[in-house]
Amino acid sequence: AFQQIKKLGFVKSKYSGDRGIGSTFEDLLGIEQNNSKESDLKCGDAKVADINSTSLQTLMTCDYHAWQVLKPKDVVEKYGYEDEETGLLALRTTFKHTPNNRGFYYDASDDEFLYVKNSDNITILQWTWDLLLKRFYKKLHGMVKVSAESEEREDGKYFRYLNYNILRCDDPQKLKQAYQSDSGLYIDIRCSYKYNKKGNLFLKN
Repeated sequence: AFQQIKKLGFVKSKYSGDRGIGSTFEDLLGIEQNNSKESDLKCGDAKVADINSTSLQTLMTCDYHAWQVLKPKDVVEKYGYEDEETGLLALRTTFKHTPNNRGFYYDASDDEFLYVKNSDNITILQWTWDLLLKRFYKKLHGMVKVSAESEEREDGKYFRYLNYNILRCDDPQKLKQAYQSDSGLYIDIRCSYKYNKKGNLFLKN
């Protein structure tokens, strides 16, 4: 299937923003857009990256049982800022084991929990390692790492898919070890107020 996609050359994307490169590839494979907790493919989850991009890549999303200490609303109201586009409160921050410019960092030293904290020593959220490792293995027991390149044209954005590698993870404990050894993994928090179609304000996280 990949060789057929590769032969297509540049393919026009119907998506806007950063998700286009991955979503276009999934369309070509016949994968429906989803937020599944399981892998896209039997051999692993598809992860597509532009060879000219230095952006970080999301491995998985897991807010399940994370907000046990504070509620997202309280965190956004205390640590958030005004979104330039919407004028509403938002909090978007990426961090490692040392405090970032907003004071957020993760603490992976505990054997039972992975914590997200602020420099004022407040625990923002937490996961049990057991839950996190199960989610990780279910989603990323394998990864299909796809390299692509993009091209801007007058009628939109085009992507060409170049090659792929299949990576496997037989031991989910490696995720815990990676966080505890500072191997370059980040945590990302994305919360923002928005209006729905009925004009009601809600918090998306």
